[in-house]
Amino acid sequence: MSTELQTEIQIPPTLAERARDLIVCDDETRAAAEDYVRDVKAMVKQVEEFFNPLVDNANKAHKALTTKRAETLKPLKDLEAAAKGKILAYAHAKAAIEQAAAQAERERLKAIADTEERKRRALAAEAEEAARFGAVEVAAEAQEAAQAAELAAFQAQKAAEKIVPGKPSGVRRVWKARVVDIDSVPRKYLIADMETLNWEAKRAGCATCDIPGVRFYPEDTVAVRG
Repeated sequence: MSTELQTEIQIPPTLAERARDLIVCDDETRAAAEDYVRDVKAMVKQVEEFFNPLVDNANKAHKALTTKRAETLKPLKDLEAAAKGKILAYAHAKAAIEQAAAQAERERLKAIADTEERKRRALAAEAEEAARFGAVEVAAEAQEAAQAAELAAFQAQKAAEKIVPGKPSGVRRVWKARVVDIDSVPRKYLIADMETLNWEAKRAGCATCDIPGVRFYPEDTVAVRG
């Protein structure tokens, strides 16, 4: 027995042929056109009667399968989330320790830089004082020591600037949005509720509709009884 699902229904080619020859120019041709519409609607009904049970069964099967899939996946996803939660907690704790160590090292280097800068100023003043009294050798030694202190301060400062607190390893940060004040959200991020607006237009018949920024308009359709 074939298990292939029959999903084809033949539409008479004469429907398309009749549409090409259809001309509405008086009451008689309009009546003929309405008869044609009735024939098309009858064919639509046949197609719907053919496919609706198939679609309903497919929807029921899809719903049952997706429900079962979700039920089966839930405990696995819960286990995954729990494990990832522990990994994330460890990553944040480790990063906090590393950041504290980096901050301490940066402060240590800055303290060295400050100490060397004070030393440089003192040695520069000493060199200037020795030079004023003619102690050339003492002045030269003090000046040389001041330059060495200046270099040490520069190197310590640069080393401190290069220390940047790291982020948790193996963690991907994804930014998300949460609306906390809908009235403050810019209009470009808001979407009009067209379903409700069309319902309002149909309910009030458009004549009494008065919603700022919305224009209600009529749209005619042909009504042909089957």
